[in-house]
Amino acid sequence: MTKPIFVIVALQKTGPQKTNSSTTEYHYLPAMEAESFVKEIAQAHPQAQAAIAGQLMELAPGFELHECIYGKMSSKTQKVDKTNQVIFTPSEKPFKQVMQGLFTHMEIAMEHNYLHRDIKAENVMINKNDKGEYEVRFIDGGFAAYGGRESKKLELTEGMGTRQYMSPRVVINRIQGRTKLPYGAEVDFYSTGMLLLEMIDPNSLKKVHTTNVTNPTKIVTKLGVFSAQQVTNLSEDPNSTNNYLDVYLKAAGDSSTVSQKLNASTSEKQLINLCFEASKGGKSGEKAFEQWKTAFEQWKTAFEQWKQENSSVLPT
Repeated sequence: MTKPIFVIVALQKTGPQKTNSSTTEYHYLPAMEAESFVKEIAQAHPQAQAAIAGQLMELAPGFELHECIYGKMSSKTQKVDKTNQVIFTPSEKPFKQVMQGLFTHMEIAMEHNYLHRDIKAENVMINKNDKGEYEVRFIDGGFAAYGGRESKKLELTEGMGTRQYMSPRVVINRIQGRTKLPYGAEVDFYSTGMLLLEMIDPNSLKKVHTTNVTNPTKIVTKLGVFSAQQVTNLSEDPNSTNNYLDVYLKAAGDSSTVSQKLNASTSEKQLINLCFEASKGGKSGEKAFEQWKTAFEQWKTAFEQWKQENSSVLPT
């Protein structure tokens, strides 16, 4: 991820009240000091909420992942420039390198209880280094915040993010004003999983999320989740069989590119599935998170072996 040099931390010590200038404190800190500052506040004020209100970031090289997926519209010719466009296939090098970069970010973010809250193709920069490898960095941390996966300290309830990438836990908060589901760093897993599916097959993402721009409830109902209580139930049941990825692939169709490519790449499919399962939070999400960490370590070992062998496809 692009590294912040300085951050502005917005702090409410009285809990999840409506933010306004009279109840919110703003602290301008060197980025290296922000995490320890928030931890100290959490100990002294358990009901407090902290969010990153602004950041001074280093410049990220490369181009947006959105450009890799869709190409870039030329303002001069009004045609799509496909110079940096990539056809992402789970069994091939470009996808594996980008997925590894995304998941490495998630590992670090979970360790520090950090949420980006707006992971999407436009907020991921791709840089091709001198070795021809794809490097991944995240940008635009305007919605970023601190919040543990299971900790009750600094729980978040705001319905922030971009609709088709938002976890059902967050969507519910946007469309149901009365019932709020506290969430933490786990919801970025959902956004990351959805981004990986978009990389594989952008057409299926559009199909699954048809009319979402005008009706955000479709995001929830398409995934078979209809109420805040049902989302809570999913979180508390470690043996839940309601599987976000299966529902997505069913909506996309068996003949879709995303279904066919994932079915041919079992290790990548397993990781993406665990990514969605970890996003549920609660007991179910924590169980999946531990499984995801183990599976990712095994996958990285296999990927390193593949790179040493200089093969074009990593066996699944």
